Amino acid sequence: MKFVSLNPENRDKWNLACDNLEDAWFWHRAEWIEYTLAYDPGKRKDLSFMIEDEGRIVGVCPLIMIETSDHKEFSFGGTNNWSPVCEDSYIRYAYEHTDELAKKHGVAVSRMVIKPFSYYNMLTKFGYMDTSISTQVIGFNISLNQNITKGHLYDIHKGMEKLEIHQSYNIAGYQGMHFKDAGRQTRPDETFIKQQNWINSNHGLLLEATHNGIPVGYSYTLIYKHYAYYASACSDPDYAGKNFFIGHVLNWKAMQMLKSDGINWYETGWQQFGPQLHDFPSKKDQDISKFKRGFGGITVPLYRGEKYYDRGLFDTTIRSRIDKYQEITFGRKES
Repeated sequence: MKFVSLNPENRDKWNLACDNLEDAWFWHRAEWIEYTLAYDPGKRKDLSFMIEDEGRIVGVCPLIMIETSDHKEFSFGGTNNWSPVCEDSYIRYAYEHTDELAKKHGVAVSRMVIKPFSYYNMLTKFGYMDTSISTQVIGFNISLNQNITKGHLYDIHKGMEKLEIHQSYNIAGYQGMHFKDAGRQTRPDETFIKQQNWINSNHGLLLEATHNGIPVGYSYTLIYKHYAYYASACSDPDYAGKNFFIGHVLNWKAMQMLKSDGINWYETGWQQFGPQLHDFPSKKDQDISKFKRGFGGITVPLYRGEKYYDRGLFDTTIRSRIDKYQEITFGRKES
């Protein structure tokens, strides 16, 4: 058995392993790893590795190291790396090698997440502290409007009176709208080029909403192995709050197209209901969660974990979280 670093020469071999490993998803493929590196170039290093045994790839481990202002960590800009996917008898070696890499590179903390529908939080077997949240997943084995809320159905109906939805194959419109919606460029051009490549390879679905022929919004969905993920959306702020319900209509159209194309599951994303010691959602975060639940589906665990290699960072992080939770719950301490 040996550990083989991901590189351009074995990229195709890596992706084929992802295709063959049951629990691997698009997050494990080389395309996503390359995207995370392009997101903040110069501050991230790829330490991803395969496990090879007698010439056969038996596991893959996406592993991005990021340098913050005061420490190094395994994460994607503060959110979690995707956990190793291996044949059962090899999973322990993946986590042990991750620990070895952490020691070698002076990493202070490792943050990982497991694909939804896992039976339990395997990370806790390997020294990770549970920091799980939830996510919303829609199954397409029933009628699309069976679990959708009446409010969402009404908003979709009103929005469809004003909007037309088209499948787009050019990322430029989405990129321009993304900048306008945010009021600035939030990520490098290279990340949009990669999203264009995913469209070209049928891993990305880009939908455009227009009003009287004018683009007013976009949604971007990732697709792999009969599973889809609502990755991002943007809309023209000039049309916000005018009962266009752009996000409602784009999601509805995506659901229709995905089901028609044989997709089984559509993950609309994180569910955050209130402050936890490891998660402090804003009012906006909670409103977005409610919006996503409105399309139906089930709320399932999104297992996550943190493993600290540096005691000082652990102490600082946990004490800071306790202070923040106390302030939210009991109010600011009097001096």
